[in-house]
Amino acid sequence: MILIVDDDPDIATLIRISLEKRGFSVSCFTDPVTALDEFRLHSAEYDLIISDIRMPHLNGYQLVQQAKKIKPDITILIMSAFEFDLDLPDDFSRSDVDEFVKKPIAMERLNKIVFAHIHQLR
Repeated sequence: MILIVDDDPDIATLIRISLEKRGFSVSCFTDPVTALDEFRLHSAEYDLIISDIRMPHLNGYQLVQQAKKIKPDITILIMSAFEFDLDLPDDFSRSDVDEFVKKPIAMERLNKIVFAHIHQLR
């Protein structure tokens, strides 16, 4: 299952629909705190997290750090329209993220990235 976290409901929905059309099971959240609560409860069901960086209350880096504490082997894709190095906090390790994706991204390209990571897990 894939967990999508983006505070923009249009982007989150677009990604969810695109991945579901390709047969993936997806949970989609616009609130990162709620998404993290869901992940805490059901982490065993998730193979991949796709998260935006800039979100209120809990940014993508913080979400990644918390998710890795819960399930260290979770695959993580981080998305942003901004340069990643400019936003990288001192206590964040790039090794926690499997791929950085620059927005905007074509859904077909994102689907290929997701397929590649899911295929590696199997």
